[in-house]
Parts: sequence; C-alpha cells; structure tokens
Amino acid sequence: MDGSTRVGIVRDTVVMSLTLGTIPIPHSASASMTVRAVARDDITDLARVFHRAYQGTVDDEGETQLDAINELQKTMDGAYGEFDWPSSLVAEVDGFVVAACLVTSWKDRPLLAFAVTIPEYQRRGIGGHLIHSSAVLLGERGESELRLVVTSTNPSVSLYQQLGFRRVLEK
Repeated sequence: MDGSTRVGIVRDTVVMSLTLGTIPIPHSASASMTVRAVARDDITDLARVFHRAYQGTVDDEGETQLDAINELQKTMDGAYGEFDWPSSLVAEVDGFVVAACLVTSWKDRPLLAFAVTIPEYQRRGIGGHLIHSSAVLLGERGESELRLVVTSTNPSVSLYQQLGFRRVLEK
C-alpha cells in the first residue's frame, strides 16, 4: 500500500491492528513520569515534541514547529476523523511533556494517529506505556480494535509489533 504525504512524497506504508483485550503488558516506564489526557492548551508543548521527534527520521519532511502546531490543530479539529480526547494521552517528566499518543476515529474505528517521543526519552518504555494506556482506555469503553498506519521503514514498527499490533491487508 502506498501513502502520500501532504508535500507529495510517496512512502510505502503499512496498516497495523491491535485486538483490544489481548494487549501484552508493556515495559515499565519511568516512575517519575505522569500520564494524563491531552488538553487543547497542550498544542505548543505537543508541537515541540512532534518537531523534535520527527527531525531526521524517515518521516521528516522539513516541517517547522509552526507546521506542527497547524497539524495538531487540524487533528484536534477533526480533519482526520473525530479526535478522541479521553484516549489521547501525554507523558510528562518533571512537568515537561516528553511524549504523546493521539487517537482519532478512522473508518469507524479508533486510529492511533500519532505516537511521538522526544529523542532523549526514547527507548525508555514511555511510548509503549502511552499506547498501552490508550488501548486499555479504548477497550474499557467497548472498542475491540485499534489501528495505525506507519511508514514501513519506520523503526517504530518493531515497537508496535512488541505491543501486539499485526499487519493488516487492506481491501
């Protein structure tokens, strides 16, 4: 499956699915971390996290922090499906937002639209903890599946697989 980005770069993407209720227990995250629901006034902090998390990765399209603010506003305003406020989460360490996972509705299913962690906090279990927490919240309210779309060469594919996501063949 090919995915087009907003600046016309075409990437090979994969759709992955997690069956809720079969969620493996994630790696433990930092004890000093606080997890909470995203609030609209988090946009500036989230834009900083997005900008830093995407820089130099396979998904970096040269966006600025202002571009990230615009993308977040569009996401929260429903441009990619209804924004799921209760299951969209941020992680803070010492009051500083270091990671986020944002969930929307896509094709009548929850979609993990974004999962980002700033580089110095990656590989500490924070992203996995947020995704797991969102999945638990979705399952508690009766959802049966969480999907995501990711660039096939993104190293996060292995994290998603560790969390129980499996590749889906789209029809």
